[in-house]
Amino acid sequence: MSIDYSVGADYSAVMKLLLTAASIVVLLAACATQRGDLPAGNQTAQQIVLAEPSAAAVSIDRMLEAYAFYGRLSGTVLVARGDTVVYQRSFGQRDARVGAANADDTIYDVGSIAKQFTAAAVMKLVDTGVLELDARVASFFPALGAVAEEVSIHHLLSMSSGIAQDFSRSRTYDIDDVVFPQSWPVTMTELVHYFGELESVFRPGARFEYSNMNYILLAAIVEQVTGSDLHSYLSSTFFVPLGMSSTAVGRDGVDPDRIARGYVGLPTHHTPPEPWHDSWLKGAGGMYSSALDLHRWMTALERNEVLSAASTEALFAPHRRYGRSHYAYGWVIDSTDGPTYRYHEGGTVGYAAEAGFYPESQVSIVILTNHTHELARLGETVTHLQGLSRQLRNIVLARPYRSLPIPGGGPYELPAGPRMIAGFGYRFEPSPEYVDISATGESPSVMDVGFLRDLFEPGLRYRRVVRVAESLAEDNFGPVFWRSEWMIQMGIASGLVPDAWRSLTGDKGRFVSTNVYRLPTDARPNVYWVRLVNDATETGIFLTLNRFGRVRGMQIDQSFSVNGPRTVRALAIDDQTLFVDGFALGYPDLTIAYDNDRWVLRHPVGDLTIE
Repeated sequence: MSIDYSVGADYSAVMKLLLTAASIVVLLAACATQRGDLPAGNQTAQQIVLAEPSAAAVSIDRMLEAYAFYGRLSGTVLVARGDTVVYQRSFGQRDARVGAANADDTIYDVGSIAKQFTAAAVMKLVDTGVLELDARVASFFPALGAVAEEVSIHHLLSMSSGIAQDFSRSRTYDIDDVVFPQSWPVTMTELVHYFGELESVFRPGARFEYSNMNYILLAAIVEQVTGSDLHSYLSSTFFVPLGMSSTAVGRDGVDPDRIARGYVGLPTHHTPPEPWHDSWLKGAGGMYSSALDLHRWMTALERNEVLSAASTEALFAPHRRYGRSHYAYGWVIDSTDGPTYRYHEGGTVGYAAEAGFYPESQVSIVILTNHTHELARLGETVTHLQGLSRQLRNIVLARPYRSLPIPGGGPYELPAGPRMIAGFGYRFEPSPEYVDISATGESPSVMDVGFLRDLFEPGLRYRRVVRVAESLAEDNFGPVFWRSEWMIQMGIASGLVPDAWRSLTGDKGRFVSTNVYRLPTDARPNVYWVRLVNDATETGIFLTLNRFGRVRGMQIDQSFSVNGPRTVRALAIDDQTLFVDGFALGYPDLTIAYDNDRWVLRHPVGDLTIE
């Protein structure tokens, strides 16, 4: 995503958390960024996507209704094959102030989906001979210095420029290094020269690194060579010819009465985010569109109605490896799960979106939302949107998918009275349709109970894990160094790992204790989950060992919690299943199931018997 998320009141604090989240990756490994061809894919690569449109539409609607029931979807979803819209429906509120509902023609901020339009504008100018992909940035903006003499338009398009400066993102762990978009407008000249001469963090073309600045510079180049602002050029070249009347750069170009207001917070909250002006991310974000317009756009691109066949091929070529996928020009190309899926996510405070296309089957998917949920957990909106998209794509691929359970209505006979879970006491107070579960005495919230388990495993591996965990709690990286493999050692020696760790965990205070709350499983045989207790804070981590028992990865457990509500409500799905909507509380969901003549709590750390 191009823009980091926020959650209302404490904007800077949350942004700092989001910016430092990426540093966890440093503790594990660097992403592969070498240039490479697309993977061959598996044997399903030629399968027909959306083979049964009517059946798929029923399943999609059932899944999305469940998301909306729990307040996890406010927006519009569209699925189409060719020119035929197979499914389109809107959920939630466009404007909570007046109770106006989202509609199929509602217009949303689409975030980084804007990058594909900027890329197409550049390629259109390549088609007409106005631009060349190997042209250097310095030929347009000589004041940007020596780095600009090495960076080409291709480098900008493929996110391989190495430019260090950026807006709304940071390579460091310090909030003071972030340049946030402001509420007032900025000119393109001011934006391009905001940082003065460009600096680089690697040789242009050496590897991939996502940056909004790449596409801001591309937009500036388009405006310079055309003598037109970006919206006017895109409108006359693409939007008007394709009938995309609901798409614009900036909100001033669309019907204001159809724009969805963005909201942040938990599903029950409708808090408007701190606004910024769209001009601060022109070319990289700040665009508005509708689901139907984005469908028209993707269909036209695939039919070579936007660019020449050669430029369309270059637009979708896998220029740089991007994790398990590849980055093209403003598009992510993913063939890891079978049929090639071309897409881009987008997001800003209050909005999250995805637009994607299966070229072999001419199937397009659009998800536009106007309620982000960063208040609860770090990165929640990113994982939430990706999870929704993944299940939606499972449906169109006729694969098994997961949905949220809807209460059956009851009445049911449900568990009641005092109960024990992992040695802690709880009281179950049932009604015909739900059970309230309250912690008694010094017991933790049922949301947290699994994290307080103290498990033991004989052997050197367990002792090594505990020693490393204790050292991390004390910010003492000497013992960590000697018990880790070479990549972690290099990160410690350079100071990168200690800096990232301290930024993520802050002032922890005096070390108190640790406990291992989850041991290795068949699925993850080399991973231990550990709770670090300091007198100022508590942290959940998981440590991954290599085959020699040395630490090869360290991650924060995002599901970890210790301050959950004393009483939670479990909805009765049927007479053998209860569901705790953890998302609404800022926690993972919990399920309580009647299995083999006993009630079992399905907790993130594993199954816990209710006695």
